[in-house]
Amino acid sequence: MTKIDLIFSETQIKSKLFSLKSSKRIKLKNKNFINSAVLFTLIPNENNSYDIIIIQRSNSGSTHPGEMAFPGGKFNQNLDNNLIDTALRETEEEIGISKNQITILGCLDDIPTVSKYIITPIIAKIVGSTEFTLEEREVVDIIKVPISFFVDETHFSQQFIYIKDTQFPIYYYDYYDIQKEKSYIIWGATAKIIIKFINRIYEYNISKYDNQDLDLKKFRLLKNLNIKEKKDF
Repeated sequence: MTKIDLIFSETQIKSKLFSLKSSKRIKLKNKNFINSAVLFTLIPNENNSYDIIIIQRSNSGSTHPGEMAFPGGKFNQNLDNNLIDTALRETEEEIGISKNQITILGCLDDIPTVSKYIITPIIAKIVGSTEFTLEEREVVDIIKVPISFFVDETHFSQQFIYIKDTQFPIYYYDYYDIQKEKSYIIWGATAKIIIKFINRIYEYNISKYDNQDLDLKKFRLLKNLNIKEKKDF
């Protein structure tokens, strides 16, 4: 396991992140993609480390049913002034954590997905109580995963697909929750956001192939590929 100082430092994390409107942050927009936001939420622990909140979506949802994800959804111009509002609104709806319990730390670059969404990851921490109230139509489970888990290469794997000579890595983490006695596969855009966060904050990249491809025209071609099932590689 790679040795990284994973002690929670709000000052350090904030210093590495972008503001939403920063000219240095990669912002994507395309008429064929839907702009959305997720809340990448950190929970500091007494031992000065921290956990990341990840939800499991219900099978009844039309987008990414049953998958592990961050709370979030698409931008609603009638309800949201910006994408931070989107992430906060969706988080309260899905897991019952209000914006009064959340401190925004910053943002990562936008990330496109196979399902034609552009995700803006909003990084935040929870202040006070972490009692969750799940919106059962959308969320069936929630887990807290230690940040140390995601820098351990023994939990990580990757698969590659190629479109017109462009290599696209797909990332996977296998997580076993001891208390729940249940296994979870964290993959795709969720895993990619976690990898981007670790790379940004700690300058460590678990995959040397993480060369984010921002050519949305090529990225759209991935829609026709079946990559939902984890394969041996």
